[in-house]
Amino acid sequence: MLGPSPKATQDAKAAAFGHAPLAYTTGRPILQEMLPYIGPRSFSGCCLDEIGESEECSNEILARLEAADKIERSQLVAWLLEAILPLARSRCGCRVVQKALELAGSSDRDALVARLEPFFQELYVCPNGNHVLSKVVEVMPATSIGSVIAKFVGQGVAVAKHRYGCRVLERLIEHCDESQIGVLIDEIVAESNDLCRHQYANFVIQHLIEHSPDYRTQILDSMLEDLPIAAVCRYGSHVVQKLMDYSDEDRRPDIVAALLHGKSPNTLVEVASDRYGSYVVEQLAGMSDAGSDVTESIAKGCDELSQSRWGLKVLQCCGVVPSEEKPSSKL
Repeated sequence: MLGPSPKATQDAKAAAFGHAPLAYTTGRPILQEMLPYIGPRSFSGCCLDEIGESEECSNEILARLEAADKIERSQLVAWLLEAILPLARSRCGCRVVQKALELAGSSDRDALVARLEPFFQELYVCPNGNHVLSKVVEVMPATSIGSVIAKFVGQGVAVAKHRYGCRVLERLIEHCDESQIGVLIDEIVAESNDLCRHQYANFVIQHLIEHSPDYRTQILDSMLEDLPIAAVCRYGSHVVQKLMDYSDEDRRPDIVAALLHGKSPNTLVEVASDRYGSYVVEQLAGMSDAGSDVTESIAKGCDELSQSRWGLKVLQCCGVVPSEEKPSSKL
């Protein structure tokens, strides 16, 4: 006697769990069939526990999310919600959660964010989870991400210094206006003179200079006295260059003066002789606000600069020829 057909078995399993079998259309005839329902933690042969670390399983679910219609995608999101935190923290699962956030309808997206919200702080320190939290900031309406900001208020400096937290702050700076994020950013700007020289926090300061005009003056005022020190720092030099790029015209002379009149061991010539400072001085020499003062100072320090490979580069940029290379006046 023949047993029940595969389809009948599939329907029976679905009925036992109270779910209708899910139709999934991909456009490829071989897959134009009902997906098997194998229990609350399984879907089309993929277990939630496997998706997190299995590239094959995660790619399957990514493809299904993209090809599904609204109803099918909503069912997939509901299924993912059962293990959303482990998925968000896992190597492959974080990609699935990000895709779900991108493609889900507003109500499903809200459900995903609500389930993740208690774990925002846990996610920002996670090598995989920080990408999910950044995606939350990117896809949610700016008026709806106050919950993310609230989790970080009082911890702005610590988050800025974190290797993954700085990425989340960058996304917040890009997607929120200053009235929303102001309290958090005030914490960071108050420490910008130190943060500009930090391995990770410098990216947050650069982002503020570029995307938040109202904070540029505060950052410059905080850094101005120590600008030559920042100029010779591996990380701070990038912030100084960003200030030269984006500061208002009426503040650029302040930048020129601070670098031109720096005290030893951070005089202009000493900064120009430094690996990182040389790039700052080259950009400074090209600023219209600098006039001829920078080039003249470089020429006066020609002998000292010629002793450094970085100083030689600055001399070349400024069109100054070291004395030993000048053509002889003798016949």
